[in-house]
Amino acid sequence: MRARRVLHSCFMAALLCVWGPQVYGRKKVVTTRPRLERLAIATDSVKAPVDSVGIAALDSLHLSGYDKPLRSRSESVFVTNGSSRRLTRLTLSIAYYDMTGRELHKVEVEKGVDIPPGATRQVVFASWDRQLTFVYHRSERSNRGVKYKVKAAVVRAEWSAKP
Repeated sequence: MRARRVLHSCFMAALLCVWGPQVYGRKKVVTTRPRLERLAIATDSVKAPVDSVGIAALDSLHLSGYDKPLRSRSESVFVTNGSSRRLTRLTLSIAYYDMTGRELHKVEVEKGVDIPPGATRQVVFASWDRQLTFVYHRSERSNRGVKYKVKAAVVRAEWSAKP
């Protein structure tokens, strides 16, 4: 009977060592360094103040130079910030059409950016083309791949509160 209690106590101690940190609020961090713990940081102290601006201010943003080569896992577009404030976040609506004008796909892409006032930056994001068979009709001079066109627009944008 005593051996059974000792065995039960050892089992419970081992279980507490393995599952205790998850149950009692300490998150296990997978790392090669022992005894590392995640720091609890207030999210409002990390994020810079931002300002979400309405549709009228979106006119100050200009999109150009879209590109997606054949067999590429990413797409890119150049964004010009014509406003007087630093652009920090951008949401694009992109519609994809075949060469006859039939819609193939439509997606909204949200991306964190850092574009100073008056500057142009390239924004790269994951491609909608999972099978790597489509090519933007202005990207390559090639007969391979299915060619398509795009229509892109800025849906939302956030500017830094500081200039």
